[in-house]
Amino acid sequence: MAKNQSMYLYVSNQCPSCVRMLEIVKRLGVKATVINIDEQAPRHRIDAVPTIVTGQGKSYVGTNAFMYMQQMEEECPLDQYALISGEDINRPYTHMDTDETLLECPFSAFADDCD
Repeated sequence: MAKNQSMYLYVSNQCPSCVRMLEIVKRLGVKATVINIDEQAPRHRIDAVPTIVTGQGKSYVGTNAFMYMQQMEEECPLDQYALISGEDINRPYTHMDTDETLLECPFSAFADDCD
């Protein structure tokens, strides 16, 4: 599942979970066509919001929609995740790194820094 894969996201103004879902989509930079069912008729048959309909026609409703987005976030490569979370990947380390992290090198991405 790629974050540049197009999808439809159905939301409603009266749904607090939809607000959270919109924040996640924005943070991850996911390509989504957002359809507010309060303002526009759905293109797909939906029973609840938030609903994600992928380009392949698979639907994820409610909690399953959040689980789908969580899986998408987990598959995000390290350099893209740094950009998503607002970190600068051009710096030698981020605010989360400590001297111990760089010395222990628990991640292969830091292997070149350990000598």
